Amino acid sequence: MSSEKKAQEALLPVSEGSDSESTESTIKVTPVPLGAYRVQIDTKVPLPRLDTVLLDLCRKQKENIKLKILSRASLKELFKKKRIRIKGQIATPSSSIAIGTTYVDILGFALPEKKPSSDS
Repeated sequence: MSSEKKAQEALLPVSEGSDSESTESTIKVTPVPLGAYRVQIDTKVPLPRLDTVLLDLCRKQKENIKLKILSRASLKELFKKKRIRIKGQIATPSSSIAIGTTYVDILGFALPEKKPSSDS
């Protein structure tokens, strides 16, 4: 498979406007790395620092208890160990967040897979 075709498959179409006049744009969404927890940040204004926004979102979510109780010092350590990624790239605490949707992956905090219940 060519690299151009792989790049096209990574782009997801997003419909905008009404049914009669629909335009399409694309958003590149990288796959969630193995063993990572993904946080989605949706914003209508640019945000100056990733660390404060990410800590707030981690504390508000209900899926991952380890991230819910994360301290500022622990988050700082995750940045230091390069375990925070935006679009697959290593993020810094002072990384800014652009308008729109940003996907942030926190490596090492994946939710445990649910095991199918056995009805024996």
